[in-house]
Amino acid sequence: MHLPSDRKRAENRKSAFTPHSTSYTNNTMNLKKELSILFTYFYRKYIKYLAVLFVVWTGVFICTFFQLSFLNDLVNGIVAGSSFSPLTAVGLVLTSFLIPLLNFIGEYSSGLLHRRVEIDLMAEILRSSTRREVDKSEVLARISGDLMNAMGAAYTPFDVAFQLMRFSVYFVLAWHFSPTLALAALPFVAAYLVVMWRLGPKIFRYSALERERYSEVYKWVKETVDGSHSLRRLGVRRLPAPLLAAFNGWLAVTKRQILYLKGVQFGAESIAYAAPQFTIAYGLYLAAQGAAAVGAVLAASRAVSLLFEPVAIIISEAASYMQFRVSYRRVVELLDHGEAAPGADGGGEAAVVKAAVFAYGDKVVLSGVDLVLRPGDFVWVRGPSGVGKTTLGKALAGLVKPASGVVEVPRRALYVGNDDYIFDASVYENIDLWEGYSREEVEEAARLAAVDFPLDKNAKELSEGQRQRVLIARALLRRPHLLVLDEVISGLDQQTAERVLASVRSRVPICVVISHRPVEAEKIVEVGEGQARPGSTLTAARGETGR
Repeated sequence: MHLPSDRKRAENRKSAFTPHSTSYTNNTMNLKKELSILFTYFYRKYIKYLAVLFVVWTGVFICTFFQLSFLNDLVNGIVAGSSFSPLTAVGLVLTSFLIPLLNFIGEYSSGLLHRRVEIDLMAEILRSSTRREVDKSEVLARISGDLMNAMGAAYTPFDVAFQLMRFSVYFVLAWHFSPTLALAALPFVAAYLVVMWRLGPKIFRYSALERERYSEVYKWVKETVDGSHSLRRLGVRRLPAPLLAAFNGWLAVTKRQILYLKGVQFGAESIAYAAPQFTIAYGLYLAAQGAAAVGAVLAASRAVSLLFEPVAIIISEAASYMQFRVSYRRVVELLDHGEAAPGADGGGEAAVVKAAVFAYGDKVVLSGVDLVLRPGDFVWVRGPSGVGKTTLGKALAGLVKPASGVVEVPRRALYVGNDDYIFDASVYENIDLWEGYSREEVEEAARLAAVDFPLDKNAKELSEGQRQRVLIARALLRRPHLLVLDEVISGLDQQTAERVLASVRSRVPICVVISHRPVEAEKIVEVGEGQARPGSTLTAARGETGR
């Protein structure tokens, strides 16, 4: 993501206020929506964590002030030749103990906040993926590759504000003990700022190049592993030349990356180390001239040494923010911002399709579809592969919306496809899906679906026919008003299929069976050539083999 040029920004500002422009309104609405999302998913639920961090760091600032004050008083008392103050020494030791303790509490709370947000975001993304059609590989990629960066982008404003507060407090402390030394430290802070700013952008470029080289290494490592049996059969013992070249390229980039990173870090750390030493030396010179107290010099130099960490963090977060911002937008796109989930309960008793057109992009799959299914209807949908039977079935269950026309989905409409997932868990758990149904209800659903194998068996070990019966059982358990079964009797023998369908017919008011094998049904829908229309009568269909 790149910021527009000054000229472009000026043009945008000018066009935003023209009578025929809506960009200003849209940008304002987008900003409001984005702030709402940011507050909802990253701040509102976690106020207590943020409050704890604020309290902890306030305690750190207070303890730092007293620590430096005790140091100032103790040193000045000793230099002046007055008696040693045990209470001041105890106060210095106590505050020195409390500061790391508060830091520990802050780091612990920050770690818990980080993990809590990560878990909640991951759960919300997964919940969203169950409410709407998503690209599964996209979901996995965003969770594994973008979630951490998205959190970084969301909390960068909070972190930057906090680090600015830290810098301000430490500078005020340095000023409190010695305004002269506080001002003398500013050139070092400015130099440190410049060095750290140069570090950020190039490090990201080197990191991107390093990842690119590593991807080439990984590609050829995989190629070598996949082709190892062929190399062995031919007696080839040398590694492929592209793999060796990839290794060398990766190593060369890593050398440059480490050299630049460590070199610039050395320069930055030298400045951060030199600044307090300079303030001590300069302060002692002032003390020798009677213009400063030794205790104030030591306290101010300690405060100066604390100025550099907040600057480094601010620069690091600012440099990485735009990259994190891209990840943030990707993650936010996967969140369900309150949209109604498809397939939710409708309000009617019948499924009604009027002049519906179904399309994927520019490709029309079905057009002019008119159907009415009422309680008591048992429907067989048949037709060649790839003509839109599944699209029609999903539409009847409310999972697919028409490009035009009307689809009225009845209450509690469910769709079961042969591609429905079986989890690596017991048969019982795959039917219940961890929703807490009673044992009796689960066993009854299993019986109706002819699940005649142990419910404690791992469902990953099931045959195709057994797996299909589990899919039907999990649907029956949820007592649908309309149930679409899409090719989920293909693995059943004829007798078992008839038994299962008889159970479905007795329990489900409206049932739609999509199948290439013949199904005895009162209604038949023929799908083909972009159309879905009433087919043959029951009597005529019984002798057919299906299409």
